[in-house]
Amino acid sequence: MKKVLYGTTALVSMALVSGTAAADEKLMIGVHGYHQQWLTYVQEDNDNAAVGTAKRTGIDVKSNSEIWFTGSKKLDNGITVGVDVQLESDQPAGGGQIDETYAWFSSDSLGKIIIGDENNAAYLLHVWPTNGGVSVASGDVINIAAFRKPAGVASYYNTALGTTNIRAGENDTSKLTYLTPKFFGFQAGVSWWPEGAGQTANASGSRITTMHDGFAIGANYSNNFNGIGLGISAGYLTMDSTGGPQGPFGATGRDSRLDQYNVGLMVSFAGFTVTGNYNAIDDGMMTSTTTFDSTSWSLAASYATGPYTVGIQYFSGEAEDSILVAADDEHDVLMISGGYQLGAGVRLVAGFYTFDDTDETNLAATSNDGWGLVLGTKISF
Repeated sequence: MKKVLYGTTALVSMALVSGTAAADEKLMIGVHGYHQQWLTYVQEDNDNAAVGTAKRTGIDVKSNSEIWFTGSKKLDNGITVGVDVQLESDQPAGGGQIDETYAWFSSDSLGKIIIGDENNAAYLLHVWPTNGGVSVASGDVINIAAFRKPAGVASYYNTALGTTNIRAGENDTSKLTYLTPKFFGFQAGVSWWPEGAGQTANASGSRITTMHDGFAIGANYSNNFNGIGLGISAGYLTMDSTGGPQGPFGATGRDSRLDQYNVGLMVSFAGFTVTGNYNAIDDGMMTSTTTFDSTSWSLAASYATGPYTVGIQYFSGEAEDSILVAADDEHDVLMISGGYQLGAGVRLVAGFYTFDDTDETNLAATSNDGWGLVLGTKISF
């Protein structure tokens, strides 16, 4: 074996070569995400024969998980570039699909640009409702379908019946987003997208028959004053909706352009957190007879000490749905839940909830109410 001795010059040369190689390395991808398993019990009074059964009562096993392929790299010019591709591993039919997929470029002084299938700026900057372990608004009970949505009630997903956030049908539509740097607790953002059908990627949707030309702005402020935390957010979205072929005002006499706005407030102190949220959609026709018009609000409080968290949340949403019916679809949920941090990235949660869904015709056959229990484990990685 030949013994090689390196002098100072040789060591410096090796360090320079090694540093150049490191700088020229391509972006590396890591695996992250979350995995949730649930045991649920529900007692409900759904008398909708259209779904094949009068009631669904009993114990079930549910799951909700995503795998994220993410990575970032800081370039020599100081700009950091990253990618994020998210795999939905739980779907109603049992198959998986790619959810969000986007690239981003950021700088401490210039902010962040996001290109691809991601939520809009108002959504990203929203102050979310707090919870004790099991979330309601845009949350766990909807993701795992803890109770049946009656056929007469419009979708919980992407509507004010299920969230207080700016998410009116466009969800992760391919878009351009810019987020400013945070200045003294303030941050703002803006998004634009040509088509609003959701996760359109390379699909060429018609601007005549689908939602299109969307624009969203959002802002938030967060700070801490002598141990009192404060968070405030506001967002606005506008988009030409499916009623577009009828022009600004169609045969129904309603504006086909959708306008949505929301606000959020959070105050925290000594382990306690209280949040309030409000969301509204004005106009915007889904079809010639159905509309996006809707409102939702949420009040929630939680307390955390050590590995324990407890909380209560109330969510209420209503949607006009058909313009031919005077009443609205309504969805109300009250959740009391708690959580225990078992270890890094591992949390046990449990909750008790009641719910009441009423469709706009106010018929028992197309409405549902009841109560339920959930027990789950939330694992992040």
